[in-house]
Amino acid sequence: MGKKTKKLRLDWLKALGWSLLAIIISMVFLALLHDDTGNNPKSTLYLFGVSFAFVIILTIACFAICKAYPKSVWYTPFLCNALIVSSILFGIPIWTGSLMVWIILGIGVVLSVTGAIIGARMGRRRIMQEK
Repeated sequence: MGKKTKKLRLDWLKALGWSLLAIIISMVFLALLHDDTGNNPKSTLYLFGVSFAFVIILTIACFAICKAYPKSVWYTPFLCNALIVSSILFGIPIWTGSLMVWIILGIGVVLSVTGAIIGARMGRRRIMQEK
C-alpha cells in the first residue's frame, strides 16, 4: 500500500510565494528592457534577446509552480504576468515603446498561461498516481 501523506492546508501560500518571486525576477528583467539607446540594430537585438529570455523564464516559472501546486493554476499566470497585463490594460509602456517587445510580451502571456495549464494537468496526474 502507498504511503498516506498529509497535505498542508497552506499549499496555496507556497504557490503565492513562488509567484511573488517570479514577479520580483520579472521586475529585474523589465529594468533591463528600458530602451534609451535609440533605434540602432544592436539595441533591437538586445531588446529581442532580453524579451525572449523574459518570456522563457516566466513560462518555465508558471509551469513549475502549477506542476507542484495544481490548484494554483487559477492565479499563478496572472500574478507572474501582473506587470505585463497591467501595462497592456492601461496602455502604459513602463519599459519600452518598441512594438517588437510588446508583441513578444503578449505572446509570453499566452505561453505562460498555456504552460500553467499543462503544468497543472501534469501535477494532477502525478498526485492521482501517488494515491
